Amino acid sequence: MRAFFLAQRRLLFYVTIILQISATAAGDEGPFGIDQRVPWTSSRITGTPDPPPPYRTVVAFPNLKFEEPTAMTSAPGTDRLFVVERYGKVRSFSKQRGTKHADVLLDIGKEKPIYGLAFHPQFASNGYFYITYLVDPARETPRGTRISRFQVGREGRVADRESEQIIFEWPSGGHNGGCLKFGPDGYLYIGTGDSSGIADQLLNGQNIGTVSGAILRIDVDKTTNDRAYVIPEDNPFVEMEGARPEIWAYGLRQPWKFSFDRANGDLWTGNVGQDLWEQIFLIERGGNYGWSVMEGSHPFAHPSSSTTTPNFDRSRAVSFTEAHSCQRSKARTSTATTTRVRSGCFATIGRQGVYRTIANCSIQHCGWLALPRM
Repeated sequence: MRAFFLAQRRLLFYVTIILQISATAAGDEGPFGIDQRVPWTSSRITGTPDPPPPYRTVVAFPNLKFEEPTAMTSAPGTDRLFVVERYGKVRSFSKQRGTKHADVLLDIGKEKPIYGLAFHPQFASNGYFYITYLVDPARETPRGTRISRFQVGREGRVADRESEQIIFEWPSGGHNGGCLKFGPDGYLYIGTGDSSGIADQLLNGQNIGTVSGAILRIDVDKTTNDRAYVIPEDNPFVEMEGARPEIWAYGLRQPWKFSFDRANGDLWTGNVGQDLWEQIFLIERGGNYGWSVMEGSHPFAHPSSSTTTPNFDRSRAVSFTEAHSCQRSKARTSTATTTRVRSGCFATIGRQGVYRTIANCSIQHCGWLALPRM
């Protein structure tokens, strides 16, 4: 038996040597039976193993370019769109596809990055709009992130730089948030990051004694002796000792963009994750969304105390390879955790331009949306 196995091993050795010699010879002479390789250009195979995406993007305004746009919105009583350029400018332009010029509505200087923009519901009569900007991006300070109100001049196209009124400030840090929206109730909603660098190093996420890591809700139509706003009486933590009464929901790392569902008023936010998970949350009054005890619905590093159970039943977490920031428009939710999009048209902002996503619609129905793949 031993002799039999030895013979097999010798045979395998000789076969291997012969194959190597043959391969070397073939390499010298070229592929066997093929004198010249001819590109295959007549294939009729189309598509991929994956189904085609349900949407496609096209440039909505091919003649316009923007420098690092961070926000886009419209204003009540106007037929124009407004885009924030990160380094200190707000531009406006006509919704016509062929428009070739974007006017400068506001310029506060490139040393003051802008991250949020919202127009007052009565903008057509009062000319008020609000921006979030960093006072000094090179320094982290207790009042380094600022919301200011400006007013458009009588000509209606340019803001009066001297009309600035500071409304609200919070600490600047690694995550500043800055998204601004007026809700269906007329109050101003504000997204704040956790004002920390990596892993919520200041432990602000579960601390309702600070406004960082939260979505805030204030009334900018009224003032007090020491504030340029009023706290709505039905804010969830108005009566809680030590809590900041501006807070509407908390436990958020970086609620970069959010918006209200126009059909039912639901508030949805895209929350930037730390290591593995991005999240889309349905924001509810007094809700705790877990950071930094949790990253989405997954345990994280800091077992700091939490005042309520995190709200995960109406959320969705997706991996970093899937996720995009979320801005919701003409969308609806299923009964559980997924987000479904009805036929509609959505626009996203790229590094330089504005794009629209086509799904059986026309440009005038556009909102701004960026959703993870379903």
